Amino acid sequence: MTAVFSAHSMNTHADDPAHAATAWVVVASEDHVQLAVRGGFIQAGHGKHSAVARFAAGDTVICYSPKCFFERKDLCQSFTALGEIADVVPAQVRVNDQFAPFRRAVKWRPVRSALIKSLIPQLSFIVNKQSWGYKFRFGVFPIPDKDAQRIAAAMSVATMS
Repeated sequence: MTAVFSAHSMNTHADDPAHAATAWVVVASEDHVQLAVRGGFIQAGHGKHSAVARFAAGDTVICYSPKCFFERKDLCQSFTALGEIADVVPAQVRVNDQFAPFRRAVKWRPVRSALIKSLIPQLSFIVNKQSWGYKFRFGVFPIPDKDAQRIAAAMSVATMS
């Protein structure tokens, strides 16, 4: 895989010194999350630039995996990875002749997966606790720092900077 493009989005706040680090949830199957962790990157929204351009260096990304495998139905329903954005702008990487997703470099932390079910009552970004899965249909969304801290604690991350 080779980098073919690096661009700064007009919609990103990566160069804004006033930007306080933000926490984001990225939804992906666990097998795709593990590929990203091994590769030191994050991509979202099927590789769309807009999905990762919103992140700034230092932002926290927390992966939620509804399924274990992309093309199967086995449920995972866990937070499966946590890290910090380690670059300033998205880079486009050619995976093959038909696929060149935009990615961000991530410094992943060693974590253990955390099932979401026990966290639902404590997470403020899940407004409707009965239909809790609805929020995750957005694919990428920011969450309050307090929720990120709760998830990190469940994943055995001692502190988040």
